[in-house]
Amino acid sequence: MVPEDIFYKSTGLFISRDAEFCLAVKAGSNGGSHSHNDTGSIILYKRGKPFIIDLGVETYSRKTFSPDRYDIWTMQSCYHNVTNFGTVQQRSEPQCRAKQVRYQCKEKMSSISMELSALYPPESNVDSYRRSILFEKGARITITDILAGTYGEAVFTLMTASEPELCTCREPAACCAEVTVGSTGSVLFESPSGIRISIEAVPVTDQRLRQTWPETVYRILVSYKTQITAVLK
Repeated sequence: MVPEDIFYKSTGLFISRDAEFCLAVKAGSNGGSHSHNDTGSIILYKRGKPFIIDLGVETYSRKTFSPDRYDIWTMQSCYHNVTNFGTVQQRSEPQCRAKQVRYQCKEKMSSISMELSALYPPESNVDSYRRSILFEKGARITITDILAGTYGEAVFTLMTASEPELCTCREPAACCAEVTVGSTGSVLFESPSGIRISIEAVPVTDQRLRQTWPETVYRILVSYKTQITAVLK
């Protein structure tokens, strides 16, 4: 029996499942104790295997509990499953939280949406960043990011443990492309103004992380302008 969906309002944690997928979404704040800069990020398992991942935390050190905490790469939003803006990432002050959070939990579908612009500093020039996630039970998960502002490059990131492969060759200005993630699943990216995809290998050397993850994990990086949809199957 599949457990019921749930939303923990105190932390903004949304969990939804069917017989194949287990989805978790963070819709809370970056200001909590031991928090990472990852509000809006998702974790997705498919048939018990990691599909879209959160690396977790490296071996604790003095830096982990210092003002330089967010220099550690695993705590930065560019290594989580959200959109960032050039070199401008999410910040960690208490006011940095998701707003206008709405969710539904139904038998055949679940969804959650939120406004994420408050997570980014003024220099991002992001007026609005609306993320919506729709889980059609027994079928697919769809992430839609819609942006407004005078920001520079917008880059949508997905982290994976299995090596991704771009399986549809298209022109750089193409509006859609598909990426397979090992033997686990696939992601179809679409944007009305075109997308550019790159895949980056990220070495994992920390002993604590290596207890869970292989020696290399991956970032799927998708550049777009104002709107992107990622369909995970």
